[in-house]
Amino acid sequence: MRELREVARDAIALNESLTKPLNFDLPRDFPKSQLIDICRSLAQLPDGTAEGSRAALEYARNRLPAIRRVHVLSEELDTSWGDLPPPVLRGALIDQRLTSLIASVTTALDEYRRLAAEEPADESQPEAAVPPFGEVTDGAVARSAQLEAKLSEAKATVEATTNPSSRRAETLKREINDAVGLNRLARVELQMQKIFVNLYRRIVHALKDYPQLINDTATNLKLGADIAQMGYERWEEFKRNSTTHLFEEFKKTCDMLIVVGARLEQRRAKNNEDRMRAEGRIKIPVFPPAREEVRWIKPGAGRSSSEVFWDLEGGPEMVVVPAGKFMMGSPDDERLTSEGPQHEVTFALPFAVGRHAVTRGQFAAFIKATSHKMDAGWRNPGFRQGDSHPVVCVSWDDAKAYASWLAEVAGRPYRLLTEAEWEYAARAGTATAFWWGSSITPTLANYDGNYVYDGNYVYEGGGRKGKFRQGTVPVGSFEPNPWGLYNVHGNVWEWCEDTWHDNYKGAPIDGSAWHPKRASQRGKQSSDRVVRGGAWSNVPSVLRAAQRSWKSTANRIDYLGFRPARTLTP
Repeated sequence: MRELREVARDAIALNESLTKPLNFDLPRDFPKSQLIDICRSLAQLPDGTAEGSRAALEYARNRLPAIRRVHVLSEELDTSWGDLPPPVLRGALIDQRLTSLIASVTTALDEYRRLAAEEPADESQPEAAVPPFGEVTDGAVARSAQLEAKLSEAKATVEATTNPSSRRAETLKREINDAVGLNRLARVELQMQKIFVNLYRRIVHALKDYPQLINDTATNLKLGADIAQMGYERWEEFKRNSTTHLFEEFKKTCDMLIVVGARLEQRRAKNNEDRMRAEGRIKIPVFPPAREEVRWIKPGAGRSSSEVFWDLEGGPEMVVVPAGKFMMGSPDDERLTSEGPQHEVTFALPFAVGRHAVTRGQFAAFIKATSHKMDAGWRNPGFRQGDSHPVVCVSWDDAKAYASWLAEVAGRPYRLLTEAEWEYAARAGTATAFWWGSSITPTLANYDGNYVYDGNYVYEGGGRKGKFRQGTVPVGSFEPNPWGLYNVHGNVWEWCEDTWHDNYKGAPIDGSAWHPKRASQRGKQSSDRVVRGGAWSNVPSVLRAAQRSWKSTANRIDYLGFRPARTLTP
């Protein structure tokens, strides 16, 4: 198979780079010997069977990128490591050859998967029994090394006692090559303390029938009379003395590796969880439950792209807002009537909020996937927009429909923000009119720059005139607030879950949505919902964190958008 020969070629090249004298020191924790063992195993793939080769390729495809991620760093990163040797730099010879090997392994594995997809599926084999476990990692490594020596002896015996042109003998040698290579990869994992448990299950399934296979092969060789009598006797002697024990030993080793791997995986997962919690991170399941993964996210660190998650490809990017408390509303020298009385709100749990307002491209995906009816305004609001702009001309009902759809396809509890959540997330631990301070200019947010924040209301914050963009700008424009939220001041008003109330008298203090409790209160108010943040068309004072307004749930206006939220369960 041409792809296997390319893997072997790249493995030999990397092995040469690792084994020849280097003109620099590798980091102390660089897994040089383990990487050499992987290269040696991959170099002999052309001499193995298809099943054994695929198992080795599956292993290498998982392990090699992980080694590169941990031990190969970009030259742009800080390489001042004191007395320690520097990391392997991206683009250096070792990295070039490691990258080539990863590419050829991926190509070969894809070809095997393509061929497998064209064949009828085999019935699944039962799991191998797992023996009682002890702390046997060091012992397993030693037994694996002994096993490799025995396998080499078996291969040498077959070569010495069989006709070189025998197809049966060639098949047997290939199967022994598989055992050598897979056993070596198993030992690499033990030494690196990073076990891929499923690999060992595959090894057990691949090799569990080898004792019988060797017996059958030996019988066939005898019947075919294509070895000399002396050679056959030598083979029979080897089989009696070594073969059964050899493969029983190998199966025991594989069973042991499965258990060692499971224990190490549990231990590593527990240590990782303890470390993450000590760093103040929380565990968040992401993606739909059928392909769920776990991310550890630090609340309030959303300015870093590594602290952002999403549940749907192309869907909203989410950041985590920490639990805590804040004073909701404006102070006396800034306040409008609807912004008081100021009151403390406590959030017992963190929650997730959209890094950006929902974009036109994301909303288009919702429209395409559903039968939700819209007029043409959201596609043609009267100013130029692209898919990276916030969607506008969406009503509260439209925003709710999008959140319900997102919750259904992602399998996660998406919704609109409550008004208290919106202000808490927008302020991000600050108490000034805007998260960056008390003044504003058009270089900081998108609003009508013909006006200055100098007394349109009671408070005079300062600032200067600037550009009036007369429409939205792409999400991600300007700087994010300390928790990683973009454009919380200006660009578009954002719908909230709450019904409108004229002031905060009787408002919830737990961050929940505020709805009328009595039927007598549910008149006109029930069709009016809160909007927050101000828009591209507003004067600067309207963009304050405390500013409140309302619109009817049916309104579709060219400055109305929304930002999603997701409830996080402990």
